[in-house]
Amino acid sequence: MSDFAGKFLQWVQVGVVLKNMIPRSPPEFQPPPLENTHPMEGMANEEELKQYRHQAGAFYLGGIHPDHGAQFEAGIKDDRHIFIVAGNAAGKGRSLIVQNAIRWQGGLVCLDPKGELASITAIRRGTEEAAKGTGTSVRQFLGQKIAILDPFNETVGAAKAYQVRYNPLSDIDIHSEDGQGQIKKIAAACIVPEEGKNSFFSESAETILAGTIEAVLLTYPKEKHTLSFVRKTLLHSFDDLLEILQDIPLDSELREFKDTIDGEEKDFIEEKKPRGRIPDDGLAAEAVGMLGDVIGTDEAGAFKTTLSRNLKWL
Repeated sequence: MSDFAGKFLQWVQVGVVLKNMIPRSPPEFQPPPLENTHPMEGMANEEELKQYRHQAGAFYLGGIHPDHGAQFEAGIKDDRHIFIVAGNAAGKGRSLIVQNAIRWQGGLVCLDPKGELASITAIRRGTEEAAKGTGTSVRQFLGQKIAILDPFNETVGAAKAYQVRYNPLSDIDIHSEDGQGQIKKIAAACIVPEEGKNSFFSESAETILAGTIEAVLLTYPKEKHTLSFVRKTLLHSFDDLLEILQDIPLDSELREFKDTIDGEEKDFIEEKKPRGRIPDDGLAAEAVGMLGDVIGTDEAGAFKTTLSRNLKWL
């Protein structure tokens, strides 16, 4: 007999022994036949379900099925986290997220990349006064202060009345110990990191962007402290950008160039006159070193493309 056959017989013998060792359930514990079982056998009744009646401050779970002998909204009031898991298009948003957003009377911060939740619930969560003139059919309001940050204009319908703008540069104290750290975080958030050999261009673009933000905050008036103005600065030639970062006054050659362009660009170059001193060891100085190495080389075009692509949304 082969080794496999011998082991197989041993497994069969062990299985028979274990089967005989496990006691059978006595007759009184046998489940009743299905034909004699009531459809709601073992299900909670109305009295037991009352503790789950939805109330203010509770998380909405859904409606109690009338087969329970009751019909009301169910919820759970708890200070612990709630985690919802379901497949794509399973109805998570429609059944739970939207339903809770229109009922929850406290503060709510929501990541809504498609703008769907804001479009559906913003008017309901807001005030009657703000809803006037929007054409909404909502008549009951939670009275919350609503702000929708929507840089890609995804929100539709009456909820557009709550769209706001936020300028991240306005929160930076350039003279604080963490000033440069805050600038680096904004630059990192704007530039999508690339992998492989292209990582050099994304990292360098991040360095140039951070240096330009610092230069704008240090040398331009407060009304120019916006990412859109930073982008406008970066889209000009690297020679012009290098001058801004180095804080060099306009020379005769640049004035002649200024006279050959029109409108917006002419005004832009006139605004480049220095209004402060850029520190020699700051982010702008690091960007100057980077630009000095690439100006006049083939890499300059790749740098410009990377910056333009990542800042297009502005």
